[in-house]
Amino acid sequence: MSKQFHNTSLNNHSHIKDVLWSILNSTVNQLEYEDCIIYLLDNQSKLLHQCAALGPKRTNLNQILNPITIPLGRGIVGHAAKSMRAVLVNDTRNYDDYILDLKPGLSEIAAPIIYNNQLLGVIDTESTQADYYSSSDLIILRELGLLIANTIAAELHRDNLYNLLSAKTKQKPKPIQCRSNDSRNTIYPLLGNDIRDQLTQTELSILAEIAKSKTSKEIARALNKSHRTVEVHRQNICKKLGIKGPNALIHYVSSLRSH
Repeated sequence: MSKQFHNTSLNNHSHIKDVLWSILNSTVNQLEYEDCIIYLLDNQSKLLHQCAALGPKRTNLNQILNPITIPLGRGIVGHAAKSMRAVLVNDTRNYDDYILDLKPGLSEIAAPIIYNNQLLGVIDTESTQADYYSSSDLIILRELGLLIANTIAAELHRDNLYNLLSAKTKQKPKPIQCRSNDSRNTIYPLLGNDIRDQLTQTELSILAEIAKSKTSKEIARALNKSHRTVEVHRQNICKKLGIKGPNALIHYVSSLRSH
C-alpha cells in the first residue's frame, strides 16, 4: 500500500464515515444483529475508534453514543486487530480481557478490516445471548471486513488523485466524485440542517433521484446499486423522517421542490 495510506488518519475523513454508516444501514441492518460497530485505527496513537454503529450505540443523527477507544491487543476487538484474524467468543464470561461498553454482551465476533496487509480497523458485533453466533456469522463478518476495506481504499485513492491533480495544475480542480454525489446538489439546499444530519450521503443521493421522479429500478441503475439496496435505503429514509410509505415519500419530496 502506498505511503499516503500509512500516514492517513481515517477518523478525519467525514465522507469515509458517511460510507461506513451507509454500509451498516444497507447491508448489516438486514442481518438483525443486536448491535454492530465499525472501529477505525488511528496509526499514531494505535487506538481503535468507534466510527459507525447499529443498535444502542447509535443516535438518531448517525452519531456514536458515548464512543470509546480500544488499544491494540486489548479485549476481543483489540485482539482481532493485533492478530489480524477474526475472533469468535461464544461466552464472554470466560474471556478474561472482555471490555464492557454500554451493556454487557455474552457472545461476540470481531473481524479485522485489512487492505494490502495493512490494518484499517475492526468490525464487531455482540449479542446478549451466549453461543448466539455460528460459523456462518464469522464468515459474514470477514466478508464485511473485506467490503469495508475495499470501500475505504477506493475513497482514499480518489482523494489522492484529487491532490495529484491539484499539484499538477497548481489550481483547485473540480472535486472527483461518484455519480451519486452530483445528484445530491439538487436536493441538499432544500433540506434543513436537522434533516441533513439524519440522512447518510447515499440516502441524500437517493432522495435527489426520487425528486427526479425516478423509480427504484431507475435509481439503482443511476447509482450503480442493487434494486434491493435502494429499497432498503428508501425504507430507512421514511423511518428517519417519520414518513409512512413510498407514496408519502414522493409527496414529501415534491413539496420540497415546490417551496
